[in-house]
Amino acid sequence: MLGKSFSHYRVLETLGEGGMGVVYLGEDTLLGRRVAIKFPHAAGPSQRLLSEARTASSLSHSGIAAVYDCGMFEEQPYVVMELVEGENLGAILERGPLEPKRALEIAGQVAAALAEAHGRGIVHRDIKPSNIQIDRRGAVKVLDFGIATSVGEVRAAAAGDSLTVTGTVDGSVSGTPRYMSPEQARGDRTDARTDLFALGLVFWECLTGRAAFAGRTAIDTLAQVLQTDPAPPSQVSPGVPRVLDRICAKALAKNPADRYQTAAALYEDVETARHTLVEAMAPSAPARRPAWRRYLMAACAACLLAGVAAASVVWVRRGREPDPQALEDYFSFYYISSPRTVFRHVRRLPPGHRRTPYPRAFRPIGPSGRR
Repeated sequence: MLGKSFSHYRVLETLGEGGMGVVYLGEDTLLGRRVAIKFPHAAGPSQRLLSEARTASSLSHSGIAAVYDCGMFEEQPYVVMELVEGENLGAILERGPLEPKRALEIAGQVAAALAEAHGRGIVHRDIKPSNIQIDRRGAVKVLDFGIATSVGEVRAAAAGDSLTVTGTVDGSVSGTPRYMSPEQARGDRTDARTDLFALGLVFWECLTGRAAFAGRTAIDTLAQVLQTDPAPPSQVSPGVPRVLDRICAKALAKNPADRYQTAAALYEDVETARHTLVEAMAPSAPARRPAWRRYLMAACAACLLAGVAAASVVWVRRGREPDPQALEDYFSFYYISSPRTVFRHVRRLPPGHRRTPYPRAFRPIGPSGRR
């Protein structure tokens, strides 16, 4: 496929290959932009694939990779999508778990994207870390809308590969075993709550750094999906706040009726937890002094400045410059220990100094409290 051209696209190189298909880096020669071109493996009815790709192209959301075009080439359907430069979440999680705050940010953005898709009647059915791309700014893009539901080949895959379960109402449902919901693993009818279960698994993995279900084979993994409840993430990773255990437990309920019923409800709980965590991590503000103390200190400072100014006037009228040391000797200092108690301390004049009458504002206070 490399180097081939069709319509107004040219295939440049291979970006990745998985159980669902091969993704190529392509060039849109008409618009002069780089795109991602996906050729699904052994697709079922091509008209159905193209129809779902057209439906996905109607989605317009910052958290969803746009679908630009679709068609047939060499009797094989293809889908042209937005090229999101960055790193997928699966590669990031290989380096270890994320901080709880970052895990909440990613889960919230994916939930917002799912809310938009579910509102238009589109269910992804293959939410997993490798379908969540983190761009260079740290923003989330969900990939492969309208594609994962269309593959009809049954694969005897390893635990991490894709597997299609047949026998559902619509004929087939596809996904990755370790991120399937119980009803998806049984081949029952699925709805938007399947995506919420998968997002709960992705969130659990972000917090702990490992997959919640990981059997030796795909069948072992599906058995765990049906029978095992993952441990609370705070028990697996001690640094995880226990408030996040409740979100995981509700998203991962085996019975769809016990789960979050909408992506909006999950988004609301995730955002509430994120804000709570941010507030708990924020440094506390220093304690402020009582207002009356601030006003009292300002009043004392104003009185001191007024006293210095008045004493300066007295000295100038006597024809000499004010001496700061002499001013200090001539003043009575009033110590305020509380708003109702005032003590006065009068400094004695050095020998040989002549007392000058106090200005009215600075005359000593008598025993009766009057000047």
